[in-house]
Amino acid sequence: MPESYTARGFADYATLTDLNGGEVIVRQSSLATDEAVWIFWHETDQTRAAGYSKGSPHLNVEMARRVVAALNEFIGEHQTAP
Repeated sequence: MPESYTARGFADYATLTDLNGGEVIVRQSSLATDEAVWIFWHETDQTRAAGYSKGSPHLNVEMARRVVAALNEFIGEHQTAP
């Protein structure tokens, strides 16, 4: 089950803070032509202060497991029959 939903009703499958203090979100896309998911990385005051502003998540093994679990949940919800 998604952790939360946006104001527009899209699922947030995971929200976590990466090793550099950035916010990582795995979110259902609003794309009308296909089921899709976004993986966002948002800058925070902590990442700006440390000079990390490239927009790429920096994940350890446990964080990567959370992202994989979120993606597997998305895939499971949107699988089509063969």
